[in-house]
Amino acid sequence: MCDEEKYVLRGPPLSVPTIEVSSGRFLYDRLLQNIDRGIALINEKTGESITYKELFETTQRLAVSLRNFGLTQKSIIAICSSNSTYYLLPVFAGIFEGIPVVPINPTYTEYELTHAFNLVHPDIVFCSENSAGSIIRLKEKFSCIRTVIIFNLNHYGAGLQTIHHFISNWSSNKDLDSYTPVDVSINDHVALIMFSSGTTGLPKGVMITHRNFNTRRAVMLDPNVVYKPTTNITLGVLPFFHIFGLNTIITGIQYGRMVVVVEKFDPILYLSCIEKYKIEMIVAAPAILQILAKSPLVEKFDLSHVKDILVGSAPLSPTLEEAVKKRLPVKYVRQGYSMTEGTATFVSVPPHTEKVGSCGKLYPSVIGAVKDVATEENLGPLKIGELCFKGDIIMKGYYKNEEATKEAFTRDGYLKTGDVGYYDHEGYFYVIDRIKELIKYKGYQVAPAELEAILIAHPKIKDVAVVGIPDTSAGELPMAFVVRQLETNLTEDGVISYLNEYVSSYKRLHGGVKFVDEIPRNSLGKIDRKKVKAIATSLTKSKL
Repeated sequence: MCDEEKYVLRGPPLSVPTIEVSSGRFLYDRLLQNIDRGIALINEKTGESITYKELFETTQRLAVSLRNFGLTQKSIIAICSSNSTYYLLPVFAGIFEGIPVVPINPTYTEYELTHAFNLVHPDIVFCSENSAGSIIRLKEKFSCIRTVIIFNLNHYGAGLQTIHHFISNWSSNKDLDSYTPVDVSINDHVALIMFSSGTTGLPKGVMITHRNFNTRRAVMLDPNVVYKPTTNITLGVLPFFHIFGLNTIITGIQYGRMVVVVEKFDPILYLSCIEKYKIEMIVAAPAILQILAKSPLVEKFDLSHVKDILVGSAPLSPTLEEAVKKRLPVKYVRQGYSMTEGTATFVSVPPHTEKVGSCGKLYPSVIGAVKDVATEENLGPLKIGELCFKGDIIMKGYYKNEEATKEAFTRDGYLKTGDVGYYDHEGYFYVIDRIKELIKYKGYQVAPAELEAILIAHPKIKDVAVVGIPDTSAGELPMAFVVRQLETNLTEDGVISYLNEYVSSYKRLHGGVKFVDEIPRNSLGKIDRKKVKAIATSLTKSKL
C-alpha cells in the first residue's frame, strides 16, 4: 500500500444509480413524477400552499421568464429571503436554466450585502418583505441588478414586482408544452453559490457544481443513509439560505413529501408543528436540542411521535444527547458532520443506530482521512488531527478566490475542514473542536466545546460559551460566558468549582466567568465566537 493510501477510509458504494444528467433534468423528472401528490409546500403561519402540480408548472414558467428576460448561463440569480413557500421556485428555475443561484442570509446588514453583491454581481434578486428595503437601496449602487422580485404576492413598491407579475409578463402557459431544462457539463457547471459561515473573515462563495448537487441527491435516495418516516411530512425550519436547511427541504420534495415551511424559528411554533403534524424525524441544530432538553415549554406539547433526531451544523455533546433522550420518548439522537464546502454532510450515524459522541461514518462516495496539521501525513485510528475529505460532493472552489481555494485543499486533494478530531477502529468519526478556536494556554490546547459540554450539564446553567482571552504570560486564558437558569443563584465560584471536578488544571477557567443575558448565536444556533471574543476583549481592556 502506498503512503497516500495508508489510513484512508472510504464510504460504502451507493446502492442507487448515480445521476448523470443535469441537475435541472433530474429535478424536472422528480417533480413530474410527484405531480399528483398534492401539497408540496405549506406556510405554517399563513396557510399559504403550493401543490406539486403548481410547483412543477410555475418553475417552468419562471425558467422561461428568466430566459426571455435575457438571463443566460453567465448570469447570476440571488435570493435574499426568509423561509418561504416560494423559495424553491427561483432555486429550481435557475438550475433548470443552468444559471447559478446564490442564496443570501436575509438578516445581513447592508455592509454584508454589499460584500455579497460585490462578489457575485447578481442580475436579478428575489427577496421577501423583510429584506426588500435593503435590496432596493443597494440596487441604486449596483447597476448589474436589473430587477428585484418580491415573493409577497400583494406587495408592490418602487423598483419591485411580485414573482407572479414577473412570470405573467415574460411567459405564458403555452411555454409549458415545449419547455425542457438545458444541458450543462455536470462536472464543471455551477448550480449554487452558497456563502460560507464566515468564521475566518467575510463569507466566501462556495461553488456547488451539478455533479456535487447530483451526488447529494443520489445519497439522499440511498435507503442505507436516509431515515424514512411513516408520515410523509418534512419540517422546514432551518434557514433555507444555508446548505443544511436547503438540503432538508429539497430532500423532502425529492420524496414527494409535504414540506411545512416555518418562516422564522420560534420555540412555541416549532413544538406545535411537531405535535400537529406528528413529526417522526427531526433535523436540527444543537441550539434546538437545548430547547428540547431544558425548556419548560416542551411539557406543554405531545412529542411522542418523534422517533429519530439528526443533528448537524455544530458538534453535539454527549451530555446534551443523553439529556434529550431522557426527556423525550426518542431512542435515536444521531449526529452528522457537514460543511457548505461538502454540499452538506460527509458523515452521519446511520439510521436506527446509537453511537453517543460520534458524528458518524462516511456517507457513500465520500473518502476521509485524519491528517497531521503540520505535515498532512495520514494518521491512524484514535490519532488526533485535522478531518479531511474527498469525493464528488466536494465543492469546485471559492468563487473568484483562487488563493482561498488553494488553501482549502491538501497537497493530495483533500478538503481541509479546519476541525480537529479522530476516527475509531470501527470507522466512526469524532469532532473535538475547530483548529482556530482551540485556546492556547501555556503550550496546551484547550477545546472550548469540551468545556461547554460539561458546563451545559449543570442544572443551573441555561447556555454557555467558552473563549480564550489574551494573557501576556500564558498566551490565552479560558473564560466562560454563562446564562443562568431563571431564579437561580449560581455564582462564579460555583461554576469554576463545578468544572474543576471534571478537567485537568490547564483546562480550568483561568480567565474567570462572566454572567450574561444571552449567548450571541448565528441563524443556525452556532455560537458566534467572534462576537463573544469581542465582548471578552472589551472586558479585559476595561480592567487595564
